[in-house]
Amino acid sequence: MARLNKQSLIDDLLLHRAFENTPKSQVAEVVDYIFELITDRVACGDDVTIAGFGKFQKVERTKDGKPIGLFRPKLVAYKAFKDAVSAA
Repeated sequence: MARLNKQSLIDDLLLHRAFENTPKSQVAEVVDYIFELITDRVACGDDVTIAGFGKFQKVERTKDGKPIGLFRPKLVAYKAFKDAVSAA
């Protein structure tokens, strides 16, 4: 099974007709910007929702059920995404 990483994502996007005449460097810039935007928004405490995929959130870690002042990212997968993964 092939792994999808940032570089292969860029290569796959270049195969899509929307990017057929777009230089690889520009596609890479778009991918970098999307990841940066998601990261910045979640780091600020905003939820980032992508329809049909899931929601990225910043959640506080707990110890013995009590908040400890440390945070982590969390992805809540939506049903359409879960169903697609289960069906594959």
